[in-house]
Amino acid sequence: MKRILFLIAISIASTCMAQNLSINDVDTPPKLENECLENNNVHCFTVSISKFVNRNMDINKLRKSKVTGKAYVQFTITKEGEVVNARARSKSDILAEVVTEAIQKLPIAEVAKKNGQPVEISYTLPISFNTLTIGKKEAVFEGNSTNSDFANLTKATHAPKFQNYERALEAIETKLKADLRLQLQKMNFKDEDINKLKVTFVITRDAKMKNILAITSNTRLRNNVKRLLDKLIILEPGLDDENKPMDLRVIYNFEKS
Repeated sequence: MKRILFLIAISIASTCMAQNLSINDVDTPPKLENECLENNNVHCFTVSISKFVNRNMDINKLRKSKVTGKAYVQFTITKEGEVVNARARSKSDILAEVVTEAIQKLPIAEVAKKNGQPVEISYTLPISFNTLTIGKKEAVFEGNSTNSDFANLTKATHAPKFQNYERALEAIETKLKADLRLQLQKMNFKDEDINKLKVTFVITRDAKMKNILAITSNTRLRNNVKRLLDKLIILEPGLDDENKPMDLRVIYNFEKS
């Protein structure tokens, strides 16, 4: 399979270190909104942070910087559920900035508790920025961990539902992609430019589109792809085999075989 190296992405290690009260000393760890509903433990909480940051990071800053590496982010979750004192350190100022901005947005649904009482906990989490290789229908992260990325569209038992499209995998993989090509052609973009285009975006479990990234040297083409995708309305998210909403990555490689 031909793969194109194009995306800087993140993965968060499955361990975390507490600066003050140890996460292992609390009875229940914090919980993010709509996460860890059945199994609220430290690992689930850490993975949920990873997924949230991956959904909410400024992907364009990472694309422009073209950097990889590691950042260490520190933050505190207060007894009131506020995320404070978020700061990251890294050899790259861009990595530190992107991580800090995302962590500050963490939606805390429940705080950590000990003996039935809310407690304040501070964390230090290592975050690795790896590269993503895109093929015809799948994307693969380099490095040892892929936990922070999302399942490919084909992993959904029930495909997401877009307005004016059937709820079917083929509607997203084929028809939506073909319509995008047609709209770009109507904007007078040449097929030779469109055929070099690679696009990825994430359909979140709350039926939102995030992390839109168009890979092309043509700035006008890149901006118009994002504008067209921003107009799409997602009515329902993708569902897994238990009919639970799931985050899904969509890959469009316009290169002709």
